[in-house]
Amino acid sequence: MPTSSSDRLNQIGNEYFGRGLYTEAYDYYQQALACDRQSGDRRALVATLGNLGNVCAVSGRREQAQQYYQEVLELQKILGDERGIGTTLANLGNLRTDAGEWERARAYYLEALDLLTRATTRPSRYCLPISGWWPARRATMSRRSRTTRARSR
Repeated sequence: MPTSSSDRLNQIGNEYFGRGLYTEAYDYYQQALACDRQSGDRRALVATLGNLGNVCAVSGRREQAQQYYQEVLELQKILGDERGIGTTLANLGNLRTDAGEWERARAYYLEALDLLTRATTRPSRYCLPISGWWPARRATMSRRSRTTRARSR
């Protein structure tokens, strides 16, 4: 089966992403996005938008990542992709955790865990466990914030 232009552009973007070259990865994902929007291939669009969300998340552009993940979520609901929805909800939870919004993050994680439990036999592979992790994560993030603030003074 021949590889589409979008697939190839995403592959190149993934190579750059894996090497930590996020600007280059973003550029290739944007090109793939144009191909996907033109073709109307919803599954390809989900993959590309997810890649864009991921690169924005690791680059600290949380609001832009949120927008990409929200669009992914809408498409996954149309496609009936429960496992994908669960993964996207976990990604949204990660964004909220990074922003220190613990309760919003927890709500995303619990919803993701519920969906992934129904959609797969190994939900822990796709989502962080809630019990035990939650208080420790909050304490770690709080310490990290205090340390970062102390260093910047």
